[in-house]
Amino acid sequence: MRSTITINQTILSTVLITLAGAQLARAQDTAHYYYFDEKISLLYDTTRIAVFEKAAAQGESVVLSKGLPTVGIQAADIEPSGIANLRIVRTSDTVKDAKSVRELVAKAAGTDEVAFASPVFLDGRGDPVIITKHILIGFHEDVTMEKAQTMLVEVGSGSGSISDEDWAKVKDFARIETTAKDGLAVLEIANRLAERPEVKYAEPDMIMTSRKSLIPDDPYFPNLWGLHNTGQSGGTVDMDMDGPEAWDISVGDPAIITVIIDDGVQQDHPDINQIAGRDFTSA
Repeated sequence: MRSTITINQTILSTVLITLAGAQLARAQDTAHYYYFDEKISLLYDTTRIAVFEKAAAQGESVVLSKGLPTVGIQAADIEPSGIANLRIVRTSDTVKDAKSVRELVAKAAGTDEVAFASPVFLDGRGDPVIITKHILIGFHEDVTMEKAQTMLVEVGSGSGSISDEDWAKVKDFARIETTAKDGLAVLEIANRLAERPEVKYAEPDMIMTSRKSLIPDDPYFPNLWGLHNTGQSGGTVDMDMDGPEAWDISVGDPAIITVIIDDGVQQDHPDINQIAGRDFTSA
């Protein structure tokens, strides 16, 4: 189950652009997280990191530019993100590989003004991914919250505690607030949890770019008002079965056989994985 903080592409377009050319040439090495049992690779973007500014106490102010120069980050390199307390920091030309990104993130996380720091990763589409201090986790039904909390202690320092049980009103689904200040530590904790037999899935709660409403490349798809009604043929907009919205969640599994009861189906159509039908019309 994937639950993420999503950001419209336009919000971060000025600071988290789709990277190509020279930027991709500087993006080296990979990390990963688990989507259920599947490993999803993340590429390091060496051109920037993400820092979350500490919340200011009443009557005080937090100024990142006071502390970050001590670790080689200048005020001119700190940019807003459109999200409260999140700043994007452009790295210098000396940051050329994943190792130097990790070192810079650790240094930034160690300053008094920073609550949390993370690399900016790139997903398979080249879109930015930022780790937060929270982990989303689903347990098998026989795992109690007491057992779950013990498990957090077992996976190591920084794992924190379960802050929300049955989060988002989903049974056996919880959100963990880690005590880590570094996104790489959160990623490691989430992966350790995902590998445990008591856990269905565990992922860092990530800030990522959302792309919605998958539209097939079938040239006749615009005619299928039952799947996606845009008012074609004089119909009522959105009076449909929300096909593109469903495909955002899953595009299906080739192992699933489709059975259609109809009076006219092309048996060998490449889009339909069905057992050959039978003609009951006696025609």
